[in-house]
Amino acid sequence: EGKIKANNKEEVLSLLESEGIIPIEIKNASRRFSLDFSLNLKRKISEEEISFTLIQLATLLRSSIPLVKALELVASQTENEELQKALYLIRDKINKGVPIATAFREAQIFPEFLCGMLESIQTAENLEFIFQIVGEYLEKISEIKSRILSAVIYPLVVIGFSLIALFITIKFVVPKIAQVLLSFGRDLPLITKIVLIFSKFLTVLVWLSPLLVVLIVAKDKIISPYLLDKWILKIPFFGKLVLYFNISRFAKILAMVLKTSLPLNQALKLSIKSFSNIYLQKTLEKIIPQIEEGKSLSKLLQKTGIFPPLFINLLKTGEESG
Repeated sequence: EGKIKANNKEEVLSLLESEGIIPIEIKNASRRFSLDFSLNLKRKISEEEISFTLIQLATLLRSSIPLVKALELVASQTENEELQKALYLIRDKINKGVPIATAFREAQIFPEFLCGMLESIQTAENLEFIFQIVGEYLEKISEIKSRILSAVIYPLVVIGFSLIALFITIKFVVPKIAQVLLSFGRDLPLITKIVLIFSKFLTVLVWLSPLLVVLIVAKDKIISPYLLDKWILKIPFFGKLVLYFNISRFAKILAMVLKTSLPLNQALKLSIKSFSNIYLQKTLEKIIPQIEEGKSLSKLLQKTGIFPPLFINLLKTGEESG
């Protein structure tokens, strides 16, 4: 079982047959609107767990323990059943002669750039190096996410309760006070009139909330992800935050992949997949054919108008100094 991205079933069949796989059944995995109330008791595999697993594998391999045995040892010690199954699956596939990169890719829990880095080495000589640097990278990413989450939880809770209190006050308290004032035959103050208008506006929003939920869920059907992600980058402050986060991750993964002596064009293909923003991903995919023609990476990235000048200048220095 597995998932593969293709335009039609014929293309899926062709891709699988090229890998020596004969599928029994091919189903379309496109999204459908459905309500699933079943409880999913499987615990998701976190980046921290994957990171720890890779660092453990690197440590065991440096101790001259064969990869198959190392996978077995790590699997026997992990508490996450899904991760354990994946590691045993990789072990079994490698025992059957499946290439290491293919075995890790078919487990469907490891990042694509790791599988690409594993493809770049034909022997097991540098496996511990790859596992170590990818493990440390994922560990750092997990730590950053954890710090951000812990920093924003308290403000979000305070803001959430404040908005609820404000809604209750505007929707229920102020209209009753207004009725009391009107019963005395007095004209309402201007600020009270504004609050009452806002209260009516909130009522309309409440009635429209189901429609807003549907629009958020179906946003990919209404507007293309490419345009949506392009507009996100134009939002003040938030857009720059998204841009710098994506550039940082792209640069780090590209650096890691290049350390495995993979050619620049292939390293770029793997690194570009790390972009969570579709607009950035598609824009950079266009430069790969030009890289294959021998053009300068720094000049091509500069033409995109996406990367900050500091990034481009550092890249130029790196190209000139080799």
